[in-house]
Amino acid sequence: MSVLEDKISEADVLRFVENLLRTKGYIFWRENTIGVYDARKGIYRTNPHRRKGVADVTVIVPPNGTYVGIECKSSSGDMSQDQKYFRDDVMKTGAAYYLIRSQDEALKMLEWWPFKEKAT
Repeated sequence: MSVLEDKISEADVLRFVENLLRTKGYIFWRENTIGVYDARKGIYRTNPHRRKGVADVTVIVPPNGTYVGIECKSSSGDMSQDQKYFRDDVMKTGAAYYLIRSQDEALKMLEWWPFKEKAT
């Protein structure tokens, strides 16, 4: 990790990952776990059936439709216990889950399974 990446924020890592996936043509989406703000009640409304700890980005990788969860953190950011539970549950299914803390890690991720097997 470079000196500049030591100070990269979680939001910057997330933006970089999204731009990288978009550039490479992957099907992906962000998970919004905060909810929608209800100004009338002054609260965030969340789905009562949502799963806590879901990865920041979900990717479906061709050719087999493999699920990949990507959690983005700064170099010093910690995963919550709910995020660790979600990671463990995903890994038990045989799907992929990556914790990405830098632009370098995001670029290297494309060399890892299942990204390296993407059909061209």
